[in-house]
Amino acid sequence: MREQIPEIVEQLQAHLNSAELIDLGLGRQYRQPVASIRCLDGTEFSIQAGEMVYSTPRSNTGPWTAVEVMTLSSGVTPSWDTDDCEIGAYVPIEQVAQEIFSRGFLPLTAD
Repeated sequence: MREQIPEIVEQLQAHLNSAELIDLGLGRQYRQPVASIRCLDGTEFSIQAGEMVYSTPRSNTGPWTAVEVMTLSSGVTPSWDTDDCEIGAYVPIEQVAQEIFSRGFLPLTAD
C-alpha cells in the first residue's frame, strides 16, 4: 500500500504540470485549472497548484509539496475540509495521495 503513494504523488505532479499557462504581462502567468480527479468510489477532487493558489511552493513550476484541494462530492469530508472553508489550503500532497488511494485510485490520463 505505502509503495503506491509515491506513484500517485508522481501522477498528481504530472497532472498539475499539464496546466496551460496564460501570460498576464509583467512577468506574471496564470495557470488554467486542471481537470478534477475522480476516485473509484465516485468522490471527485479539484487539486490545483501555482502562483495564485494555496500551494507550496507558490509558483507555477513544481514539484509541489502542498496543494489546494476542493472536494466536489457532497457528503464527503476529508481531513483537510473544515467547517469554515470549502477549500483545503496548503494540504500536503502525500495526504491528498493517501486520500485518493483510500477511495480507489484511477490512474490519471491525458484529457
